[in-house]
Amino acid sequence: MRRWLMVVACAALLLTGCTSDEPEVEPSPVPTPSIASLEPDALSEFYEQTADWSECGQFECATIDAPLSYEDPDGRTINLSMLKRVATNEDDKIGTLFINPGGPGVSGVEYARLADVLFTKPVLDNYDIVGWDPRGVGESTSINCLTDEETDTFLAADGTPDTSAEVVRLARLNAKFTRGCVTDDAELIPHLGTFSSARDMDLLRSSVGEQKLNYFGASYG
Repeated sequence: MRRWLMVVACAALLLTGCTSDEPEVEPSPVPTPSIASLEPDALSEFYEQTADWSECGQFECATIDAPLSYEDPDGRTINLSMLKRVATNEDDKIGTLFINPGGPGVSGVEYARLADVLFTKPVLDNYDIVGWDPRGVGESTSINCLTDEETDTFLAADGTPDTSAEVVRLARLNAKFTRGCVTDDAELIPHLGTFSSARDMDLLRSSVGEQKLNYFGASYG
């Protein structure tokens, strides 16, 4: 996490002060969300969904729809993918515990696969453990900014540049990463923030029939 923070911080500072042959990337304007602007029934079709669970190995999987923009629920929709580890003691089950490993950008589906080593027996006995891939990630509607080879190069870059050449290289790598994201799905990018993810969580809660959200978040989660 510290390394990633340094990469982001360096990029933010360096891209404004370094010259490069790479074209500049203009950020897309991010809309300011307003819950108050939504009519009470605007999201009813999303809240009426029921998760349709199917077996996927030793777990159960389901996918629900969410609006790309909560300001425009009649527009484009995206998919949210969930994985459930069923409570061991189903007869005395308390409810569903949603879990999020943070990142941001880490797969909650893969996090839930590790439930047996992450949580104590009383939790596993009495709660269905559900992880989901946040919008933009993994099995949900995702965004891919680089090829596998380019990703390896990006992650291997020196996040603490010591020379002007390393500074320029880091700036170029970050610019390339940003361009790749824009090229893959420019419309999705403005809707990957915490506001949208939090609203998604409430849809997920509703889809499993819970009146209140039971939640465990790690790090950014």
